[in-house]
Amino acid sequence: MIYTLTPNPAIDLYVGLDQLTPPEVVNRTYEEDYQPNGKAINVSIMLSKLGITNTAMGFIGGFSGKFIEQELKKLSIHTSMVDVEGITRINVFANADREYKIVNKGPLISKEKKAEMLEKIEQIPANSTLFVSGSLPRGIQDEFYIHLAKICHHKKIKLILDISSHALLECLKYKPFLIKPNEDELASFFQLSTADLYSEKIIELSQELLDRGGAQQVLVSRGGKKERSILLLTTR
Repeated sequence: MIYTLTPNPAIDLYVGLDQLTPPEVVNRTYEEDYQPNGKAINVSIMLSKLGITNTAMGFIGGFSGKFIEQELKKLSIHTSMVDVEGITRINVFANADREYKIVNKGPLISKEKKAEMLEKIEQIPANSTLFVSGSLPRGIQDEFYIHLAKICHHKKIKLILDISSHALLECLKYKPFLIKPNEDELASFFQLSTADLYSEKIIELSQELLDRGGAQQVLVSRGGKKERSILLLTTR
């Protein structure tokens, strides 16, 4: 079974306008679309479209959290959410002469709810795969990733980490199945500039992550670059 964890899910509200008018004038849209979102939620949606059974996990609250859960179930995605006080964030993307992005913080997560999520991860069957991606909500620090990695290592859960936090380096000792930094994140881990990351350097740094005895595989995404847009290194 594949599980995905989006710590800070969101509804993304997309609206289309001819233009944004001056302050105090009503802006009326010609279209709107509400979508459940979050990096790992997007993975769940794509897996579902491919006919692959999976379970989406995350912290949800309020009417917006219920909307996300309902929409995922419509897509035949199982859910194992932790209900929290507050309201799951709603992000707004307004498309007029250009795109304007308004991204909210989301609810504050209590220590009790954090512990509840870690307990849920403890219950994931051995040999399952857990994909973790997206920002952390308020109330949860980067150490959460380390606790999570330790659980997965002990429970023999294949952990995939797509996170920008430097806690990723601390997770390596728990041998995640795969880590997926992009160029900016890889440069940050080694205190370099992205200007220093030509293809051979990316391979060298990825190999160093493998040589630390941690991650089994390193996948580096390079955005829209045409040449070698993705690099994969593996110990196997």
